[in-house]
Amino acid sequence: ALLLEPIPSTYAWLERNFDGLSHATLRNYGVTPNATRETATMYVLHGSVPELAARWPLSSGLPPTTRQRLQYASSIEYGVPRRYTRDLWQMNHLAGGPVQEALEQAGHAERVREFKACRKASSTETRRPCYNLTVTPHEVSLLPFSEVLREALPAGAHIDLLVIDVHGRHVGAMLRSFPLETIKPTLIYHRHASSRAESKLLSQFLKANGYHSSPHAEVSAWGELAIAWRADRCQAPGMGGRPLWHTLGKPQAR
Repeated sequence: ALLLEPIPSTYAWLERNFDGLSHATLRNYGVTPNATRETATMYVLHGSVPELAARWPLSSGLPPTTRQRLQYASSIEYGVPRRYTRDLWQMNHLAGGPVQEALEQAGHAERVREFKACRKASSTETRRPCYNLTVTPHEVSLLPFSEVLREALPAGAHIDLLVIDVHGRHVGAMLRSFPLETIKPTLIYHRHASSRAESKLLSQFLKANGYHSSPHAEVSAWGELAIAWRADRCQAPGMGGRPLWHTLGKPQAR
């Protein structure tokens, strides 16, 4: 597996957690849909809970699940993480749940009572986030897909799964910048486009490159995601012609 992470602090956290995994490769850069590498400012939503800092020093004193949810708001657009600081359902309830559990496990009874009261109040009225949140700029390196593949992929290697988890407004540019003419992943898992018109154009683009797309959208805390698969792989001898989750244009209840 190859994982790209441009934010230095997050990269350090992942590096610690991936230590010893020979089948996983980390690279400290991101991807740009442009033709050449570039340096960009990425705005990162950081959270911190002082009582937990000793337990998770590289994640600002936050449980991994919380850090993951906050990282979802990182963007080259300042307004994205800034908007999430005001989304108290996301911050206090989804990202805050693991924080409360960690405080309980660490024995900070008074802090837990404060945290519970804050979360309860934020469900009915506008209140501040229940722990410290800041938006911090980071200079990051971004490489085009062609350079990433030359640098990290062995010659002649095949990609089973390509995951493009970027904001819907950017997913089309990212998909179109991938060199599908030379490397065709078996599966492409991507976030939905930001409009129906762009979604239709993406479907046409994938079809022109030998892929089928499912009408099914997986809706999760991270948004709507879709999957595309290589038509030739499913139509090979012995295969059923389409994935198991796709039947008569409708997803199976699996």
